[in-house]
Amino acid sequence: MEKATNIVLAFKRRIYFSLGDKGYDHNENYYFCSKKNIRLVTPVRRFKKKEISKIKLWAKCFVDSFEGKAFYQIRADNDVYLVKLKTFF
Repeated sequence: MEKATNIVLAFKRRIYFSLGDKGYDHNENYYFCSKKNIRLVTPVRRFKKKEISKIKLWAKCFVDSFEGKAFYQIRADNDVYLVKLKTFF
């Protein structure tokens, strides 16, 4: 993720959201994005008897909302471009 951030900074673009699937639901990813002022939008895995941080709680509420579901659906479109970028780099 660090390499992608450096590429974006080279083009002077600002990332506000990062979309990912459940595989990206790790505390390290949330805290990394939080330090860069990026909102990680990914479905949150629900674990019994485990406390959810404020960052994860925001993601959970957002993805479960109507706007969040619509926003999250564009992730599939982004995946096509990510495959092309991975091939290129």
